[in-house]
Amino acid sequence: MLIMHPLADEVIYSDRHTISLEISPQAKLIVRSPKKADKAFVRAFIEAKKLWIEKKKTMRIRQLEDLSRIDGITCSKEDKEEAARIIKERLDLYSLKMGVKYDSFGISSARKRWGACCRRADIRINWKLTKAQDTVLDYVIVHELAHIKERNHSKRFWALVAQTLPDHKDRRKWLKEYGHRLQAQYN
Repeated sequence: MLIMHPLADEVIYSDRHTISLEISPQAKLIVRSPKKADKAFVRAFIEAKKLWIEKKKTMRIRQLEDLSRIDGITCSKEDKEEAARIIKERLDLYSLKMGVKYDSFGISSARKRWGACCRRADIRINWKLTKAQDTVLDYVIVHELAHIKERNHSKRFWALVAQTLPDHKDRRKWLKEYGHRLQAQYN
């Protein structure tokens, strides 16, 4: 496949309708493009997003360097049970505050998601969040509970989150900047 821009490490053409940019875990830019997209348009799109691409690549490279210095900690079954207890306690607190009921709850060890809320209001929260500041755990819990009322990331969704956590943007920013450490540090 022809690389069409110096910033692009890989271009994938498929039957999609839109162009997307992804920075891989190895700090590579992957461009996903419709098969029929004009090459000049795709190049111009990449060029228009150049500052975003460079910022995200730089951040990912820093994360990779940071991860190379982290020694993993193996957590026991008891550690995870304690994490489940903490999460359940916080989940019940915010469920009451927000007036939202969830059907069930479980912990996860997902590598790419901090939380999930499925259609039946089943909530899953990554247990590693209990190793971070409470404010970060609370953000993910409130985020997932808000999905019970609003199933997308619309303005209404973010307004629900902001009602409970006015500083949710700072908490989310912390997770984006430092969450990789939690993933790497705890097994």
